[in-house]
Amino acid sequence: MSKIISDSLGSDIEVFTAEELETKKQEAIEQFKQDNPDKTEELTKLQDELEKLKGKDMNFANLRAQKEAAEKKVEDILKGVDEKVEKVKKEVLEGVMKDHYNDVLKSLSGGDKDIQAKIELQYKRIADTVSTKEEITKKLGDALLLATGNSSGFDNSSFSSGGVSRIKIESKSPMSADEKEVLSKLAQAGGIKLEEKDYK
Repeated sequence: MSKIISDSLGSDIEVFTAEELETKKQEAIEQFKQDNPDKTEELTKLQDELEKLKGKDMNFANLRAQKEAAEKKVEDILKGVDEKVEKVKKEVLEGVMKDHYNDVLKSLSGGDKDIQAKIELQYKRIADTVSTKEEITKKLGDALLLATGNSSGFDNSSFSSGGVSRIKIESKSPMSADEKEVLSKLAQAGGIKLEEKDYK
């Protein structure tokens, strides 16, 4: 049922629902066909084409919606993959850093659990943040100094991974098996393999 409303100028206008407009349109078309019998075939043809075009518009709209939905799914999947890759990378890096930390700690403490505990305590107290192996090694060296009062000849370069020369050992008396083992572990942490001749 139509309604009477006022426009912005205060004039009354009659408005119809969508169904009423469609009914009026169909009535007008039928009236036109009756008034113009010679144009009826042409009008019917045009109406059919118009319906086909409307269908195509709907198909394009559906395809566009499907394409956008698919793109959004792909984007979400890729985002999820990127997040998983970053998580794995972080876990691997943390694992490598933790292994390096454990290797250096074990070498510095010579396997002594008490010294190891003291070094770890001092390591946690030092506020320096670490993100590389070299920084971990330096911080552990500082922790060793705080824990034991001396660095036991500790040198950061012993643990560096690139361009390091062999450790020179100058001693007048032969090394004990324990000293050789500690020195071997220190060298291994720095990526160096010692042979028997290196201990002389």
